[in-house]
Amino acid sequence: MLIERSAGDASWVDTGLAELSRPAGARLPAPLRSFARRVMEFPTRYTSLHAVARGCELSRGALKARFRRRGLASPSVYLRWFRLMAVAEMLSDRSVTVAGAAHRLGFTSDGTLCRMMATLTQLTPTEVRTVHGWNKLLITFAWTHLTPQALDAWAGLDVLFQRRAA
Repeated sequence: MLIERSAGDASWVDTGLAELSRPAGARLPAPLRSFARRVMEFPTRYTSLHAVARGCELSRGALKARFRRRGLASPSVYLRWFRLMAVAEMLSDRSVTVAGAAHRLGFTSDGTLCRMMATLTQLTPTEVRTVHGWNKLLITFAWTHLTPQALDAWAGLDVLFQRRAA
């Protein structure tokens, strides 16, 4: 009975990706979902672009070149956004401190986490703790990085982020 119940429950990553498709105005392409899932599920493993490139069996430069040729932002931009979504999910638990979240998610300090969040999203950790802050995070990301052209470009990266173990 427990297996049946847990099999029907969507993880926060599934829910987040579904919520992200709304402001994007379309279903997210499989390569984007795969990239996002890897980073959001294992934010401590994907702290830099080197880990993503290794997972794709490419050099960091080759990975960046593939994104550039398709007119996409650097993969490190997407990496940072998805890591911040993991931070927002962790901070939705009010008992978790910013320092605790930073430590658990592989940031060198809470100051580093705060600076990255402020620079990238113009939000504070206190703001992303709320539903309103989470929604603002998703909308800002979608409007800046999930344009129809970007979604088409992501769809062309299907071989790069094949379904396999992260």
